[in-house]
Order: sequence, then structure tokens, then C-alpha cells
Amino acid sequence: MKYNLGLFALLAIFLVSTNPAQAQRSPEAMNDRIKKQNVELMATLDLNEEQRPVVEKILNDEMEMRSKLMEERGGGGGFGAIREKMEKLSEETSELLGDVLTEDQMASFLDFRAKNRRGGRPGEPPGPRRGQTGTL
Repeated sequence: MKYNLGLFALLAIFLVSTNPAQAQRSPEAMNDRIKKQNVELMATLDLNEEQRPVVEKILNDEMEMRSKLMEERGGGGGFGAIREKMEKLSEETSELLGDVLTEDQMASFLDFRAKNRRGGRPGEPPGPRRGQTGTL
């Protein structure tokens, strides 16, 4: 099991070793970042043998849907509409994981997501942009 996690981590490192300055804005860069985060998340959650394949599938399905939404955005889809779809996708993923994870694992998942949420433009730290207060 540790061998699989190590192999998965090496694969993720290989996938994210592209030129970051050039690839930051591409859907591929987003997928690489998500893959890396998923590797970290899987290690953080301490999944059992039954949970691992189910959680991997849920996270991979979410990543595929996010890629499709990013392509839609690149094709001229409105950013607001895409953002709403991504937020809904995150909620659906959380619901699916809630059926698989223990309460402690779910709390770890939500904490991990909150810490790793992007805050806007590539390279920008999470949180409100300059001039925004962070409240609605």
C-alpha cells in the first residue's frame, strides 16, 4: 500500500514538473495542481483499503469535470456561470465523499480543501483580491 502511494506521489511530481511560468494559466496546469493536491489529500485522509478506490474515483471524476468546465470557459462561457458550476461540483463531491469517509476524515477533507483553495488569478495567494474586503 505504501508502495502504491509512493508511486502515485512520484507520478504526481513528474506531472507537475512543467515550466510553471508558462503553464500556470492552462487547463493542464490546473489538472497537474489538482493531481498533486489529490496525492496529498489521500495521504492526509489515511484511507482504508475499501475507501481508497472509491475516493480516488470520486476525486478523478471531479477533476475530469473541472477540466471540461475550464474548456468551456476557454470557449467563451461566462466566468460567473462556470464558477457557479464549479462550486456546485465541489458541493457534489463533498456529498459523495461524506458517504464514504468517517466524520474525522471528512473534517480533514474540508480543512484540506479550505487551505488549498485558490484565490483568483494564477500566482495569487488565496483570499480576497486587493481592494476587496472578503465579505459580501
